Amino acid sequence: MIDSIGKYRELGLEDFKLRDLDDLYDIYEIKPEQTEGFNELPEDKKDIFSYFIVKFYNSWGLDARLNLKPVLVKEDGPFMKFDFDYYGMSNRITIVNKDGWR
Repeated sequence: MIDSIGKYRELGLEDFKLRDLDDLYDIYEIKPEQTEGFNELPEDKKDIFSYFIVKFYNSWGLDARLNLKPVLVKEDGPFMKFDFDYYGMSNRITIVNKDGWR
């Protein structure tokens, strides 16, 4: 099991908020390009998803973050669909922009 609290502290993240993709990888070993469909996105949507995924992880509590697993991202008109597993259950949200989802 990941000692996420220890990793946050090692990185000087006393507020337990990820700053960027490097923090996401260093703590959870997650990279956006590992998500199925990421490489098929146009560059602007790759940038949006890369910003979004850090914000998405920060919106969950520490225990929950350990149980999030990105599965698929795909373009859906002006939006993107993002599938992820949470405690082994499949979920889908719509990414509206880099700051919002529903």
